[in-house]
Amino acid sequence: MAKAKYEENFKKSLVALYRRGKTKHSICQEFNVPHSTFGKWIKKFNNEENIESNEILNILQAQELKKQRVLLEEELSILTEAIAVFENPLPKNK
Repeated sequence: MAKAKYEENFKKSLVALYRRGKTKHSICQEFNVPHSTFGKWIKKFNNEENIESNEILNILQAQELKKQRVLLEEELSILTEAIAVFENPLPKNK
């Protein structure tokens, strides 16, 4: 299984969330990042203090938009199937 590649800004943003009080567990669960990987990021970026809050907001908004997109795609699929059923009703037996 291939390792996931994460952008540097993404890593820094998650570390900033951790520094602001969010738990490791909640961050790893919400963003689907292994705990060991996140621990390495914390050590790596521990000395960097200036992570822009705009970066954090952008990352969080992107994650939320991805979740919304998945839900909308599921809804579209269901509605497409429903339309097909109503357009081609079963023949009535006489």
